[in-house]
Amino acid sequence: MLAFRQEESDWTVTPMKFGTLSLDAIGKPVPRLFGAQLYLLGGLGVATHSDYRAMDIVNGEPTSVFTHSVPRETWAFGEGGLGLELGRHLFVQTKMMVPVASQGPMLMPISVGFRF
Repeated sequence: MLAFRQEESDWTVTPMKFGTLSLDAIGKPVPRLFGAQLYLLGGLGVATHSDYRAMDIVNGEPTSVFTHSVPRETWAFGEGGLGLELGRHLFVQTKMMVPVASQGPMLMPISVGFRF
């Protein structure tokens, strides 16, 4: 799965942009019921975020705000999660993406999409 996302927060000056590429294995241990199928997934992947500018507020005073540049970061991750397939093509899934043998944030995206 290839995914992109942009995030803005109170402590950033410019938006953070993330990209992930993962290869997932899907298991369907429960039979389809009323057109819905529960599935489990797991896999490996790589992720990156672009460089961005972050704010540091000194002593909690808004007049003492400094910015600094955070460089691009890339890391490997392992993931596991579950999803629900509705019909044959629509799905909703969530997974936990944990850094493996590298440093990076733990992500928990929720995906809604169509399979072809």
